[in-house]
Amino acid sequence: MKNITIILRSLKLYIFSLGLILSLCTQISAQTTYTVINNNETGAGSLRQAIIDANGDVALDNIEFNIPVVGPHTIILTGLSLPAITTPINIDATTQSGYTIGNPQIMINGDGHLYGFELTSSASGSTINGFSLVNFSYAIYSDTSGNHNFNNNFIGLQPDGATVLPNLFGIRLVDSSNNTFPTM
Repeated sequence: MKNITIILRSLKLYIFSLGLILSLCTQISAQTTYTVINNNETGAGSLRQAIIDANGDVALDNIEFNIPVVGPHTIILTGLSLPAITTPINIDATTQSGYTIGNPQIMINGDGHLYGFELTSSASGSTINGFSLVNFSYAIYSDTSGNHNFNNNFIGLQPDGATVLPNLFGIRLVDSSNNTFPTM
């Protein structure tokens, strides 16, 4: 009888552990899409909040844009820089209505901040797509992470593709390899 009790306890512990592991795997692999619905610097529906939310799990999440008025739209960072990207994220400004190649609809004006998009070592495999990034020290900065896609971005150009609003350095990669740059 004592052996049966020990076996039952072990079985209960095994089932509990298996359930916990399955629960964690489900949480880790769930991909989420966050939608930016305004050009506010902070708060619900902002790009900042979408990055904070996407950084909250390790899955490859998506950030898309659906700002409901005709663009282009400008996000001006007068306060803090955007949060560093600490997990793989696809940030896709081509999802904003009106976007066509060579005609970005989302401009981020850094107002002199250090980084536009900062990709940390745990953010490998991220995508930054379809932006106009102006007035930063580094529009995109990656340190010890790689396999990024930087697609269809205007670096130092406003959305009209002709008006210059330069960044100090544009894109800086430190120990970062296997990146693609079909950036305009």
